[in-house]
Parts: sequence; C-alpha cells; structure tokens
Amino acid sequence: MTTTGRLAAAVRSRRAANIAVLVGAQTVNLGGVLVVTALFAPADFGRFATLFAVAAMVGGASPLRLEVAATTASEADASQLIRAAMRSNLIAAAATGIIALTCHAVWGQVDGRALAESAALAAVTYAIAAAGTYTYARVRERRYMRVSGSKLLTAGVQVAGQVAASVVMPTPAGLLAAAAVGYGAGTLLLLTATPTTGITVPPMRDVLYRHRAFMLAGAPAGIVSAVAVNLPVAASGVALGDVAAADVALALRIGALPSALLGQALMPLLLGEITHRVRTDAAMALPTFMRALRGLTVAGCVSVAAVVAAGWWLIPVVLGEQWHGVGLALLLLSPFLLGQFAVAPVSQSLNAAGRNGTQLAWDLARLTATAGVFAAAAAGVIGYRACLLWFSAVMAVAYAAHVALTRAALAGLPDVSPTEPVVATPTAAYR
Repeated sequence: MTTTGRLAAAVRSRRAANIAVLVGAQTVNLGGVLVVTALFAPADFGRFATLFAVAAMVGGASPLRLEVAATTASEADASQLIRAAMRSNLIAAAATGIIALTCHAVWGQVDGRALAESAALAAVTYAIAAAGTYTYARVRERRYMRVSGSKLLTAGVQVAGQVAASVVMPTPAGLLAAAAVGYGAGTLLLLTATPTTGITVPPMRDVLYRHRAFMLAGAPAGIVSAVAVNLPVAASGVALGDVAAADVALALRIGALPSALLGQALMPLLLGEITHRVRTDAAMALPTFMRALRGLTVAGCVSVAAVVAAGWWLIPVVLGEQWHGVGLALLLLSPFLLGQFAVAPVSQSLNAAGRNGTQLAWDLARLTATAGVFAAAAAGVIGYRACLLWFSAVMAVAYAAHVALTRAALAGLPDVSPTEPVVATPTAAYR
C-alpha cells in the first residue's frame, strides 16, 4: 500500500472510531433516561425535566454564538471569543440561579430544598454552557476524538450520578446536580492548551465588534429555535387535547432516535470539516456541505422509514392498544423527521458563513409557521391528522429553504487560498 493509501486508511479508521464513540455516547444517554425514569417518582422526574430544559435553553444561548464565531475566526480572535463566551456563560448561570431562588421567595418556598434546587440549576446551566463552548473550540481544531470522548464521558458520569442520586438525594436537585457533574467531567476532557506563541491577541472590544453579528442575530436565533423545537408538544395539548399531546410527544421522542443516535453524533465531525473549509479553502466549503447533506439524506431515508414501520407495528404490542395513535403520528410526521435528520447536523453552516441575520429570519419564520398550524387546529379549522400533516409538510419546506439559503451563503464566500499560512480574517469571512 502506498503512503497516500495508508494515510487515507488511517483517516477512515479515525473517523469510524469517532462515529462509534459518539453513537455509544448517545446510546448511553438514551438508555440512562429509561433507567432514571424507573428510579424516580413521575413528579420528581417531571420537575427535573422541566428545570433541565430551562438550563439547556439558557446554557445553549448564553455563549451568544461567540463559540460558533470562533470556529472560523483567526487564532488570535478565537481565543478571545472563547474567553468572552465563558464569561457570558458564568453571568447567565448565576442569573438563572438567582431568578430561580427569587421565584421560590415569591411563592413563599425558601427553604433548604429551594436553595439546593436553585444552586443545582445554576451549576448545570453553567456546565452545559461550558461543555458546548469548549466543544466548538475543539471542533475548530478538528480534535474530533476529544469531542467524542467528552460526550461519552458526560453520558456515563451523568447516568451513574443520577442512579446514585436515587439513593443519596432522590430529588430534582439531586438529578440536576448529577447532570452538572456529568457535563463538568466532559468539559474537563475538552480543556487543552491552545498554542498562542507569536500570536498578538487583539483587544477584546475590537474582537467583539468584529463578531457582533453573532451576538445580535445568532443568539436570538438560538432562543427562537429552542422555542420552536419545544412548541409542537405544548401546542398539541392546547389545540388537540391531552391524548393527542401524549401521542405526539411519544412519536417525536421515538422518531428522533435516528437523529439522536447518528445525526447528532455526526454533527461535530461534519461541522468541523465545513468550518475548516470556510477558513482555509472557501471554494470547497459548498462541496463539503453538499456531500455531507447527501449522505445524511440517504441515511435518514433508511433509518426514519425503519423507525416509522417499527412504530406502526410494535408500539401497540409493546405499550398497549391505547397507544395505537403513536404509529399514525409517526407516519404523518415522517417528512419532518427526515428533514430534521438530514439538515440539523449541518444547520450551523449558515452561521459559519456569516449569515446570522438570515438564520434569525429563518428561525422566526419556522416558529411563526408552526404556531399558525396549531392555531388553525385550536380554532377548529383543521383536525388532528391534517394538523400533523400540515406541520410536517411546512417543516419539510422550511428545511429545504434552509438548505437553499446555506448553499447560496457558502457559494458566495470570498476565495481563500489553501496555501496561506494565516486563515481569513473575520471581517473578510463574514462580509
């Protein structure tokens, strides 16, 4: 075998190992959810899930998309952006804990349980934000195995901690604390020294000004996106009733399994390669994106079809005839599930291309369309089946529009020679 052949084989082997570890992390995470739900009372687990969703929403938005900006910034700017993101994370986490404690005080519930819950909420918010920030930092450096190992460690420590919490501290605060420890362990694995020798670090104010689009448009887009993702289940309960909401919630959880196990596992690798092209060889950014999208689409067609077919036949057998509506919901939602599988792992490419305003507009349009469909159902204009079918169709069109916008953005990037020793400056890459 030639030297080139051996190098290619080594690259394929490393990628396969990364994917295997990432899939393993998602499997541990999903299995852990089933174990934990069996160990805790429904009320306690429900409160934990609600508070954890708040932490995930705040923790995901608190870096102000500066961590995404770092993936295509110069070395000097990237270090400052990560530092600024971590400061923002700390402020947001502290504010979340203070607000939670204030709410307890307003409700007259300030006691040891409230203090523990507020502190744990702040801790897990910061841990989630820090893990996300340093994940992007390592993706920028294409240290994919470090990212994979971090996610597996996070899942393993979190599940072990929550099982221990069922004995030591069987409360929502205990579950939150265990999640914080898990994400903290993963973050520690992501910490690594970034060489800065010979690099002049610019003032923080100048760096933030150059990348202000991420804070002004990218961060709001992240918040809007989080609301849009969680709206279908909540709106189903209001517009279609509790039984329909249960069917939709379970269908979305089951239908998201392929995305969670494979699509999201591949996201760091795919995004890392695309942003690397944006920095060093802009002409190859679009082909890299399209190659990833085609692979995801093919894999999505197979995996989503398998899940829908299995859900249609097995759910009534496994869970009882009262859950037969889940199979129908899966079938009606399949276009949405396919679009989510194929596009979500590479959706940050639009931000990486500097089109933060476009991303925000797309997120707002998606949220408006989702609300419109369920509002029509609430008004009695459309029924249950039509509502899910319209929602699925609208989301499929939205994902197709996102792909078209991303293709245009990547095609319009200024040319960067791959032989240049310094990557493109942010002012050029985000023009």
